[in-house]
Amino acid sequence: MIMTHSPGVVTSIPRAYPLLCLASALLTLSGCSWLHSDAASEGPATALSKQGIEQHCSVDLDNRKPADAFGFSTPGFSVGQDALIVVGGHDARAHVYNASCKEISRTPLRNSSDSGAVILPGGLAVLGDSGGYLYGIRPESGELVWSFNLSGPLTSVPVVIGDDVLVQTLDNRIYRVSADGKKQWSFTASAGGLGLYLTPSPLVQGDKVFTVFNNGDAFALSAATGDVLWRKQILLSSDAAVLSEIKAPLADPLMLKSIAWGNDSATNAVMFSFYQGNIVMLDANDGRLLFSRELSLRSTPFVDGNIMIVADAQGRVQALDVDSGKLAWELILSKGELVGPAYFADAYWFGDNHGLVYRVDRAGKLTGTWQAGGEITHSPVASAGGVLVRTNLGALYVLQ
Repeated sequence: MIMTHSPGVVTSIPRAYPLLCLASALLTLSGCSWLHSDAASEGPATALSKQGIEQHCSVDLDNRKPADAFGFSTPGFSVGQDALIVVGGHDARAHVYNASCKEISRTPLRNSSDSGAVILPGGLAVLGDSGGYLYGIRPESGELVWSFNLSGPLTSVPVVIGDDVLVQTLDNRIYRVSADGKKQWSFTASAGGLGLYLTPSPLVQGDKVFTVFNNGDAFALSAATGDVLWRKQILLSSDAAVLSEIKAPLADPLMLKSIAWGNDSATNAVMFSFYQGNIVMLDANDGRLLFSRELSLRSTPFVDGNIMIVADAQGRVQALDVDSGKLAWELILSKGELVGPAYFADAYWFGDNHGLVYRVDRAGKLTGTWQAGGEITHSPVASAGGVLVRTNLGALYVLQ
């Protein structure tokens, strides 16, 4: 089964390799193809089973028909007494729900949305679409305040930077956009080769922005101006003879004041990672290579005190003591590719590409599982009302 965004732009991809696309010629057309795993069946996106995890509520986000393309958007949420969930849909709408999945508002978009959503300090919700537009929306009313034309599709999560928003597009560009929809600066990197439809988000750390593109280049930029502070090529080539050998970034960069990992150690390090590739530690000040390890990640590790929780694409979770460099515990959770964790109710929550959700306590004990139809392609999101899980078959769940 082959799915595309753009009619007439079709790439044949084996079932074993979802989310792959030609990043050069096809990205600006959103002509990416992907497939679901054997565990992701067609039809209504309903929960299949649960053990130790309760479904608080759910909603059919995409209003998806069996032949429709899969959805990959990520929910954002506001905090406070009247917390709201904001998420783009493949029905070309921005949906806003309360913590009980009651729809508060919906806003028409120009195209389907596969981006994340974020709430700015002023209360405006920002998300993008697959046609290259960024939107500022009042979540309570659904009023469209502004739209901004990007150079390419947005499939990553926007990042708050002061009162503004920072976005990284599929064609290797970064924009800083103000809360009123005006461009503050933009940065363009060179084009990549074979890549993934999903991309990482930039990391804002003080007056610097750290990012990695599908061409294998990592950058530190000035948060104020977008000027290049340093550049480091950490993947020599993104070309691959077969799709199973492609190496591309999915996880966001991660800042670590200090880390020990086995016999390696570093301070003031930024971690960059490549799906089906390596993790690379660079010096945050000058981009020097500190060390690297062979490890395939789809999502960013979570730092819990001196413990870093790492979920890899082989279904394994490691709890690394970053002070000693030793493993506190290790757990094989899945036969698939893990994303996560989200931290909620004193536990770590993971998902995989077979639609399974796992809850693991801080001692490394599996305390709950839950399954939905479809794949979980993004890390679960911890909100005030529960853990938000979105599947590629169009469902949004709130779990507790």
